[in-house]
Amino acid sequence: MEKKQIEEAIALFERQYGAKPENTDVRVIDIYKKQRAYLYGTSQEVINAYKTSQNIARWIIVYYFWPIIVDVILLFICMLKYEANIDNLASKILIGFGAAWVVLFWVLWYILIQSEKKFRGKVVWLNYA
Repeated sequence: MEKKQIEEAIALFERQYGAKPENTDVRVIDIYKKQRAYLYGTSQEVINAYKTSQNIARWIIVYYFWPIIVDVILLFICMLKYEANIDNLASKILIGFGAAWVVLFWVLWYILIQSEKKFRGKVVWLNYA
């Protein structure tokens, strides 16, 4: 971070909490531009865990659900076309994709939970804009 941003982050923390970050448990300052926030944490590892969890949550919200919705619609159309017979190649591909996408969700959820365990109670964030 630039010196000016660090000074702004310290001033914002002082206004909010009435103390400098170095006088509290949160000694590391970082910036998270996607949230437009300053992050104050006990270590850089904790701040990185926070960023990881927020990035995963954002990705799930923005990108995860569209492919699964398209998959379900295509599977419904396929079932209508083949009279609810799932022995055709298209149905098998769509079911396989749906299953793989659900597994991806559980893997991402596990990573998100593990990241949250690392930073819970150790990171403070304040919006700067």
